[in-house]
Amino acid sequence: MTAVDDLGAIAAQVSGDPSAIRAIAQIWSQAAASCGEQTRGVNQAVTAASDGWTGLAEQEFEFIMSQFDAASRNERESLEAGAKALNNAADALETAQGKINSIGEALNNQIHLVNSAVATGTPPAIAQPARTQAIANATAEAAAVADEAGHALDQASGVLESVLSKMKGSLAFSRIPVPTGQGFIPKVPAPSDAGKFSNELSVALFLVEHGYSKAAAAGIAACIAGESTGDPESVGSGGWGLIGWTPQFPGQYQNLFPTKHPAADLARQMPAILAYNKTSGDVQALNSITDPVDAARYYSQNFERPLVTFSDVRGDVATAVFKALGG
Repeated sequence: MTAVDDLGAIAAQVSGDPSAIRAIAQIWSQAAASCGEQTRGVNQAVTAASDGWTGLAEQEFEFIMSQFDAASRNERESLEAGAKALNNAADALETAQGKINSIGEALNNQIHLVNSAVATGTPPAIAQPARTQAIANATAEAAAVADEAGHALDQASGVLESVLSKMKGSLAFSRIPVPTGQGFIPKVPAPSDAGKFSNELSVALFLVEHGYSKAAAAGIAACIAGESTGDPESVGSGGWGLIGWTPQFPGQYQNLFPTKHPAADLARQMPAILAYNKTSGDVQALNSITDPVDAARYYSQNFERPLVTFSDVRGDVATAVFKALGG
């Protein structure tokens, strides 16, 4: 067995084909670019379709298409992150293979010098320790290289797992609701003043579709009007978004900070309201309230909890949205 063979087990730890990994990364990159191109085309079509179209039907259409835009962006960013992780893995593997090959070549040269010394008269008792030390040094150096490569590959694997999870998460295409067979037609006619509260009404429609009573949904909409005037881009005294999320929930709500894309931010924040409500109050009790203004007051006191209780309640919005919902 040669000295290089002693490194075989370590070299096997960094076996693989970096070029094959890069080929997969290239496919991911091309898919990301295609996703971006197709999304731009869809967004242009949405803009053209919305031109001159107003009212609740147009709002519902824009809301669903904003979810498509958010899902597309999520898909593209995930594919790009995956491609980067794969390229990093290929680089780490290729670097490790090159280093271990160099270590093996250097060891062979050292062993050759030791053997030559023995052949020219150096006693084996002197030469053998030098040979043993050279092998030990090379093995330790190769092990460090393999460990470093393994760490890099583990990091890339973790990124890929996160990317795949994100592609199946709350912003996945599969989570976009399918429009009804009737198209983007409001379920109920809106009163003449409902247009002043279009975002609040969009949120209320979303809540009703997810099991909230009309009164509860209208009450929440009234508090949203008080917190942010229905503006998902709102940034106030320490809070942001529709219901004024604050830094005390950075892990869960930091991604809701306004991005200057109102439709996309609205689409992200509405599901977050569902999540917030589940952990912040008694949704069943809220749904049992039949008067929308009373529901708004209950939501303010038991969910939003502003410094001044009921300061965020807009009774006019509660009444208008409740009517728009057919209440």
